[in-house]
Amino acid sequence: MKAQLKYPILIFDPRDDMVWGFAREKDFQVTTTRLLQKYDRSGVAIVDSTGTKYIIRHAYPTGWRGIHGWTGTRTGVISLENDYEPHPEKLSPNVLREMIAERYLKHQDEEWFEETWVDEPTFREEFAECQTIEELIGMLVRIPRFSLWDRLQDYFFRIWLSVLALLFLGVLLKKIWSWITGWL
Repeated sequence: MKAQLKYPILIFDPRDDMVWGFAREKDFQVTTTRLLQKYDRSGVAIVDSTGTKYIIRHAYPTGWRGIHGWTGTRTGVISLENDYEPHPEKLSPNVLREMIAERYLKHQDEEWFEETWVDEPTFREEFAECQTIEELIGMLVRIPRFSLWDRLQDYFFRIWLSVLALLFLGVLLKKIWSWITGWL
């Protein structure tokens, strides 16, 4: 069965204790051929923002990303498509809260858990305040929000730093040249 997931999503792998979150489709549907061979996605549960739980039956590659899988420093990058079990299950916020707690509380003695939530009661209090599925997923998945203004500011800042770097490089090359030739 094909499914149109509503992002962000949470991933519950039966072979792993963690809850993984993805804010965008392009982050979840892209992997490398090496990782696809190493980690089989069958049996993995996905909970989307509507509270629907899907179980992956099979994941298969649909095509290369970049230039025949070459994207920057990574090779073998592919797009994936998932085939899901035919009957998805609708979850309530309480069931999802317990699924998250079951996995996270296995790590309560680890440093990252203590830095994020001091102890188990604090963890349960934070999640008890969430009334909807979206709020629960929002506690674990950071959704990038970039407006047009933020992008313009970011690009302006990059251009400004590039111009300053070029000016500095020009002054540095002039100083080196004058030192080598002894000419002012």
